[in-house]
Amino acid sequence: MTSEVATWQPAPQELGAAHMQALDRAAEAQDDALDVTEEDTTLLRELMAANLDQWQALIDATTSTTLAKWLRVVVLAEARLPGCERGAKSPAILMARTLRTRNAYPKELTAWIRSVSDNRFLPYGSLLDRL
Repeated sequence: MTSEVATWQPAPQELGAAHMQALDRAAEAQDDALDVTEEDTTLLRELMAANLDQWQALIDATTSTTLAKWLRVVVLAEARLPGCERGAKSPAILMARTLRTRNAYPKELTAWIRSVSDNRFLPYGSLLDRL
């Protein structure tokens, strides 16, 4: 007799307008403390739990100016909101990579990221992923 232990994997949360609006509201606050409402906190947690393919589709459809603002929000969410830590799988890495590809990566952004985040993979990602 064999027994198997399975893990439950929830279906990926669809990223929609409410998630983008939460990113916009947090970006408008321009507050390194990331002082957001409970509703926006929930939406940000859902965003951070989304898979990277979902993020890539969202990133590709976003202007560079907006993407740079959202990158700051994602870095702060990962640093300030419990349960949002993504390490080497952070969507901030995809955002930074896209901004660099578009030649729109702000020069001061790397220093700011390192000043507010303890994620050692930001903004470049894991060396193993780049090989």
